[in-house]
Amino acid sequence: MKKIEIFILSLILIGAFFVRLYKIDNPIADWHSWRQADTAAVARNFIKDGYNFFWPQVDNYAITNEWGLQNPNRLFLVEPPIYQTIVYAAYKVWGVHEYIARLISIIFSLGSIILLYLISKRFFGKLVGFWSSIFFAFIPYSVYYSRIIMPEPMMIFFSLASIFTLFFWRDKNKSWFLILSSIFASLTFLLKPYQLILFLPIFYFFFREFGLSTIRKWQFWVFLIISLVPLILWRNYISLHREGIPASTWLFNDGNIRFTGAFFRWIFAERIGKIILGYWGLIFLALGLILKPGKREGWFFHLWLLGIIIYFFVIARGNVTHDYYQISILPVLVIFLGKGIAFLIRPVKEISRIVSWSLVVIILFFMFAFSWYEIRGYYWINHPEIVEAGRAVDKLTPKDAIVIAPYSADVAFLYQTNRHGWSIMQKPLQDLVTDGATHLVSTNPQETLSNIHVPYKVTKQTPTFIILDLRVK
Repeated sequence: MKKIEIFILSLILIGAFFVRLYKIDNPIADWHSWRQADTAAVARNFIKDGYNFFWPQVDNYAITNEWGLQNPNRLFLVEPPIYQTIVYAAYKVWGVHEYIARLISIIFSLGSIILLYLISKRFFGKLVGFWSSIFFAFIPYSVYYSRIIMPEPMMIFFSLASIFTLFFWRDKNKSWFLILSSIFASLTFLLKPYQLILFLPIFYFFFREFGLSTIRKWQFWVFLIISLVPLILWRNYISLHREGIPASTWLFNDGNIRFTGAFFRWIFAERIGKIILGYWGLIFLALGLILKPGKREGWFFHLWLLGIIIYFFVIARGNVTHDYYQISILPVLVIFLGKGIAFLIRPVKEISRIVSWSLVVIILFFMFAFSWYEIRGYYWINHPEIVEAGRAVDKLTPKDAIVIAPYSADVAFLYQTNRHGWSIMQKPLQDLVTDGATHLVSTNPQETLSNIHVPYKVTKQTPTFIILDLRVK
């Protein structure tokens, strides 16, 4: 890269880093705190209970699997704890601080910005490369989900790294780039199996390279085997410990929401149109989509986008329920945004440059403003009482206390206590005491006292929370 490219990209990275520092020291009580709490708990328990990659544990004893199996070991068998392992290593050096976990996500996000620039530049030129990077760096939705304590930022990085090295293999014809690409793909699929949708553009890539003889090429089979075998082995392993697999079949089509008006509204209007693109970004997206693809990229990026849309329909209820499920669309979305804005600002005789530049500025302003208006609430701590109560539990109870912290089944409250226990009253209180519960903490003091007929000792009571010692009556 030339010096001016490095300078501009550096400015983008510096800006992206600083906007991601906004409220980086937030406790895990902001948007989607329940999923962040589980992820963070695994890393923290590696410190507390010892590191075992194949035995990731959360704080929660509650039954979350579909078979009603007890989970006495508090297993959390979703993706392998690759992200949590890196967080654990950082915790070993600097101590357990959630902002460290957020910084690790930010670092992977910055790496994704670089890869997006290189991929976009390769096919569409520097202008599209810079704008794609800018959009990924500063779209408010992207900013928030680039500093969460979840594996998604790492997954985005690995998926882009796989695509970048795959193209690099075609350019350099070096086999080790192909192997590297398949390893990155494997890590992507391990972190989020739904990313198997990447095979749609990847198969297209191999077909363009080898034609109908693709299935006879060793390169294709090397990529397929290396990328898929680790996922198959992991899924086989966790099937031996079903008690630690959270319920997931509901994600596909619970409530038969697929193809309904509500589905289309939530995914394409609320999430992509409003939250991610702030309404006005749809103009850039439309322009980027209608531009005829060049010979170099062919339909690769369109198929990438199509694959993600197919994923939206397959995991219909999950995508409607959770807005972070749409994170996977960001990389290809910003590439099309970059193509659209580059089309508007490039000199064309039939287009007034004054009008086009003015339009670009107006669209960008409204796009980012409206998106930020929707995203700003994600940073809010709407229930600070769970943080206050959790810190009190951590201070006033023994380190081996087993805590009941009911919070609508959200584990964020339990996480704040820094104790193992239950996030939901799945049994009568006396049964949980028999199972080992030593303390109960609640953010509804009066309701708790009125519903509990046994006069347990009050460890601490304030207007916002109460802590009961279940060992003492």
